[in-house]
Amino acid sequence: SLHDVARRAIRDFKRKTDVDVDFDFSDSIPDTSIAKKQIIYRAMTEIMNNAYKHAGATELKGYLQVRNKDLCLEISDSGIGFDPKKLYQNQDRLGLIGLQQRIMLVAGRLDIQSEPDNGTVINVTLPIGDKIA
Repeated sequence: SLHDVARRAIRDFKRKTDVDVDFDFSDSIPDTSIAKKQIIYRAMTEIMNNAYKHAGATELKGYLQVRNKDLCLEISDSGIGFDPKKLYQNQDRLGLIGLQQRIMLVAGRLDIQSEPDNGTVINVTLPIGDKIA
């Protein structure tokens, strides 16, 4: 289930970093395709690892819920933040760009809100149905 996928991503992250993640799950999350479960897992691991590795975040919060027939993942951190416009200028850091492309393949969205010294909030929105980009 998606609950299990999210729990595994959090458990693996905590085991590797010893950083707690305050994460809430909606009870009404329906089952979805393997492809979307993989995207959620990869999104969670990429976002949490980036927050720890690049932003020095020691506090992570997030949720997974259904909103307007979409599956919504949000993870925020207390890290140093960055200018999202510069994300595409650094060709050495392809993790979030690759994640964005994966998400777009299932007609989803990746939104990044960040600024230097103010942390980062990343939202992943995936359609629950079988929409194709």
